[in-house]
Amino acid sequence: MKKIYLLCLAICINISGFAQQIPFSGKIEKRKGELIICPESTKDANTFVPPPISFLNRKARLAAGLAPKSTFIVTYNGFTPEAQQSFQLAVDIWQSLISSSVPIRVEANYKLLERGVLGSATPTDFLRNTDGVQKAFTWYPIALAEKIARKNLNENNPDIVANFNKGGTWFFGDGGTPGVGQYDFASVVLHELGHGLGFYSSLRVSGELGSWGFGSGRPFIFDHFVENESSQSLLNTTLFKNSSAELKTQLTSEKVYFNSPIATFKNGTRPKLYAPLTYDGGSSISHLDDATYTSGNANSLMTSAASQRETIRNPGPIVLDMFADMGWRGTSVLHQELTDTEDKINPLVFTASIESDTTLLQNKLFLNYTVNDTSANFKQIKLIKTGTSINYTASLTASPEDKTIRYYISAEDATGTKYTNPPEAPRYIWAFKVGADKVLPTIAHQPIGITYEKDTIGVFVEAYDNIGIDSVYVEYTINGVSRPKINLRKLTQYGESVFGALIPQTEIKAGNNFKYRVVAVDKAKNRNKAFDPTTGFHQFSVLQLKAVQTRYSNDFNNLNSTDFAGDFSITQPAGFGNGAIHSAHPYKNGSNADNESNYVYQLLVPITLKADSAKLKFDEIVLVEPGEKGAAFGSDLFFDYVVVEGSKDGGYTWFPFQNGYDSNSDQKWLATYNSSLVKDTENPDAENSNAKGDPTLFKKREIDMLANGRFSAKDNVLIRFRLFADQLANGWGWCIDNLEIQVPVAPVPIVLAKEEVSDLDLNIFPNPSPDEVQIKASLKRPGKVQMEILDVSGKKIITKDIITEDRIFYQRIDIQNFSSGVYFVKIYTSDGIQVKKFIIQK
Repeated sequence: MKKIYLLCLAICINISGFAQQIPFSGKIEKRKGELIICPESTKDANTFVPPPISFLNRKARLAAGLAPKSTFIVTYNGFTPEAQQSFQLAVDIWQSLISSSVPIRVEANYKLLERGVLGSATPTDFLRNTDGVQKAFTWYPIALAEKIARKNLNENNPDIVANFNKGGTWFFGDGGTPGVGQYDFASVVLHELGHGLGFYSSLRVSGELGSWGFGSGRPFIFDHFVENESSQSLLNTTLFKNSSAELKTQLTSEKVYFNSPIATFKNGTRPKLYAPLTYDGGSSISHLDDATYTSGNANSLMTSAASQRETIRNPGPIVLDMFADMGWRGTSVLHQELTDTEDKINPLVFTASIESDTTLLQNKLFLNYTVNDTSANFKQIKLIKTGTSINYTASLTASPEDKTIRYYISAEDATGTKYTNPPEAPRYIWAFKVGADKVLPTIAHQPIGITYEKDTIGVFVEAYDNIGIDSVYVEYTINGVSRPKINLRKLTQYGESVFGALIPQTEIKAGNNFKYRVVAVDKAKNRNKAFDPTTGFHQFSVLQLKAVQTRYSNDFNNLNSTDFAGDFSITQPAGFGNGAIHSAHPYKNGSNADNESNYVYQLLVPITLKADSAKLKFDEIVLVEPGEKGAAFGSDLFFDYVVVEGSKDGGYTWFPFQNGYDSNSDQKWLATYNSSLVKDTENPDAENSNAKGDPTLFKKREIDMLANGRFSAKDNVLIRFRLFADQLANGWGWCIDNLEIQVPVAPVPIVLAKEEVSDLDLNIFPNPSPDEVQIKASLKRPGKVQMEILDVSGKKIITKDIITEDRIFYQRIDIQNFSSGVYFVKIYTSDGIQVKKFIIQK
């Protein structure tokens, strides 16, 4: 379950009259965008919407020495000169309409797309909690986040990616009318850039469920304004649970609206969104309603499909008003929050940069603060402008006592709109302490995993502290002998809190066993130290791969096998008749800086793939958190999973042989996982599974190692099993047994061709059976009985050791997951062996 409950705690706390503030601790996060698809319509519209006055006046502005309101920098890939010229026309229109001091970079691709698709676009990234935004814990498209922050947030990377179908029937002209059957290229470009700038909702339907946030639990800025006919926000989880059938009903009601205060005031009604009764993936919600804003309407640009001979040179007033409410027109209150300090001598100085697209009210710019006061009784100090700049300051006199300062910055413009930093103050506020610091640094570190002699090994951590980090280093031993500590340097290219360094290559030798811990020291007077792990040491060994083979098999009954290394183990838990690979039971939740963890178990025997038999087979039990119904592997709603992967470059890059899977892969696994759900003690909204695996849950899996196209015959590949866990909800885990890699099918053993006869009186009933068999035998004396179930090839399916206290042996075996066919039960006692055949008939 993806990163949602910290947000829920922040949003769902009931703060009556803001009697208590929540210190804002929103870490800046980033996620990738997903393409919005814009199809063609076969309708012949033959309409024209003229360009805005601002665009027509652009030459006069340039002549007067006035720059465009914004600058777009476009990288063209595959464009013809006429397509590029038409694209630039759309760029010039947007440049005349929206304001940003940060260049907006666009990657434009002219290539073949799916038939019937004219274009697609997305913001390359969405960011949350960047400086100046007015909605907390909300994803903003990168171009809008940069506009509000008034600075570049992704270096020179593109802010928008837009694709256009080179197979389309295009009209590239600036003037004139498209011919019959033609689509106006500049109009489609204008539309796609609108998506890239933020006309983009995360409200989606998958299967029978509606959801928002792409599994993050955080809405997009567009989503905050989306509501139903009754003016109920679709983000209101008390009415419409995120990921629910109720939300799907709303999203497919044909009655979804964008409650933009500006657009509603100017137009007298809420803009209506495209929400057809049948969900239209890539189009629903992220467009205006086609039936309301028909071709030729001034607001028809952002409807769901482009018509033939439909020429549009203006996004329309509704779209621009929606953009204004999302932040494209407004005030940026920018501030670097103050952190804890031990300085009681100097005044506390607060600074802010305040820049507006409107008119600021200079007498409405304040520092709002309390001292040792958790109520909403804020005092105000007017911010003082520094010269003619956009910078403002306020200060508090130093005092000798320890104290906690809670504060926020506020501004107001001539329209009466209020802006705060942090967002949504005074619900959220900044808070810091003045006085002796005893808070330990915080360390996030993913322990070093499987390592080989020729690898380059680095230690990388994120380290935070309320006062600041003084130093980060690694203490370690090799084979029990202490080595000089390794100082980690700040890697600012990855973030202000990221530190790292390499372990000397001379120490990465096969057989070396490392124990290490990370130490972070803060800048407090007493230099507080934190350790990772908090007690003990992380460990890893430098391994050496074994000789390359063309086949491999292991029934894991030898618990001391050295063919694997990693986070799992070869063991025989209670209730299992023999050894197998087992993950931790239960496995741990994700715990790295991204609240994720990967637990791997790698075969140290490289395999040369063969064209005729590249099959990997094993028995398994998978009890890991299931994703949402119908969610695709790799999507945010596909939660924990297991996957089998290969690498042909020595373990640097790994690719799945087939898509990962979870407990949804088998109905019996899913039922077992769901049979014992309990509230998590740390996250009461999360439910873990206490259900335990047992041999009746084994299911066969066969994987074609060549099927994904990543690998070819004669490749030497490494193979690993990986369990991925996010930070919420876990279960029993994964078990793998009877592994066979490129093992030829064995002939039927002669011993099974004839059932052995003894006086054990072995009976199997019902026989044939579709789902269950009962096995019964009369014994000469009580004692140990070993029972095996084998398939027709002689492969052991189940092995059990049973101690009987009387002279009756009895077992009930669930065979629902067995394939139809002939099987054998084999009984070993002190008096002999007996084999009996039975048939599974579905």
